[in-house]
Amino acid sequence: MHAGLTSLSLRDFRNFERLELDVPAEGLVAVGENGQGKTNLLEAIYYFSLFRSVRGARDSDVTRFGAPGFYIEADAATPAAHTIGVGFEKQGKKKRVKRDDAVVEKLSDALGTLPVVMFSPGDV
Repeated sequence: MHAGLTSLSLRDFRNFERLELDVPAEGLVAVGENGQGKTNLLEAIYYFSLFRSVRGARDSDVTRFGAPGFYIEADAATPAAHTIGVGFEKQGKKKRVKRDDAVVEKLSDALGTLPVVMFSPGDV
């Protein structure tokens, strides 16, 4: 088993209504025109690192327009296998994190489940 992200599921995150993605062991390359969601895909993956947007956006702003909230989930092998999910509801501004099907009481308890490093043009 390779280390890292093995699958990703998005619902109502940024411009993604729904996305189910299995990540091959060899890796993944995202190619497309501007505005198609490449950066949003990377933002969703980074969200698992600190449970917030890498771009500083509020949770209500990363929710797809018109949706009541978002849910993202990933399977990771780091080196143990884990499933981590994050849901946000605009009404009540509630965020919930699940790790291996158990609700996490404190966000800090789930930090590090999927370690992420991101380089952006601003870092150069």
